[in-house]
Amino acid sequence: MNKTISNEQIDPNVLILDDRFQNRQLNLVHKDSEREASETFRQIQIDNVLMSLKHGEDVHTPLEVFELYGSLYVVDGFHRTMACQQYLANPKARKITVPAKVHRGYSEFDAYMASLTMNVGHGTRLHPSEEYQNKFKRHLADGENIVVQSKREIAKAYSCSDTHGLSIQRALNACIEAGLPLKAEWEQDFSKAAKKLKRALKKRYRDVLDDAFDKDNYPIITKLAAASQGLKEKSPMTESARKSMIKKQIRDIIDSYGAEDFRTALKSVNKELALAVTVKTVWDENETYRRAGGDYDF
Repeated sequence: MNKTISNEQIDPNVLILDDRFQNRQLNLVHKDSEREASETFRQIQIDNVLMSLKHGEDVHTPLEVFELYGSLYVVDGFHRTMACQQYLANPKARKITVPAKVHRGYSEFDAYMASLTMNVGHGTRLHPSEEYQNKFKRHLADGENIVVQSKREIAKAYSCSDTHGLSIQRALNACIEAGLPLKAEWEQDFSKAAKKLKRALKKRYRDVLDDAFDKDNYPIITKLAAASQGLKEKSPMTESARKSMIKKQIRDIIDSYGAEDFRTALKSVNKELALAVTVKTVWDENETYRRAGGDYDF
């Protein structure tokens, strides 16, 4: 079957949203604030499209759609499609269509590889961790033709630091050593190939647990890199947990040395340091003076 791409107007309700073709993975984003910001912006996007539709406006940016097994799967434009389908759920909604570039004659593998590179020039920008993982997954699909470059060359190709380039290099080598599926295997059934690689990695590296793989069963770069070195990557501490830990450590120091000594030492460390400590005191009935009550504001 010939491969064709045509511009069409499509009824949003016939479009299928399949998680396999959703290239976002917020679980790869370690910082709470960045993950929450991305999720908030995603919801804002949906709400904005929904509001525009309610005001009689239409969607103008074309979706990227692949026809597979007689059905139309969205590969780029998840948020726009979700907004349109939510809008059409209202019986009083006007009839709408959305512009789409419809790819016909392409395989499921083609659609999946395309999904890993889309949503770059518009929409909610992918976090660097998501971008690295998507490039890594495309890299693995080279199978027996894969070339593992130096950490600096990898860093340049992935647009990341040399340190992260080293992690990617180690993860690629680990996949090869465990038994990377052939290119033909990825193209025939990428989901089956990913599961095959997962089994091989778990057999070779005992520390590679289920949480070391992403939603599509591909190994997560940093976790695999650590396991290949006989290490277990520490679970990233959330911002709230980190702040609680720091606050407890400061409280322990104040309790050990006294609030006044701590405040004096703090000023001597850096006079420009924008920190202040307010010591709350309580009246001690057994003494003739007030003492620190153990509560501090930072």
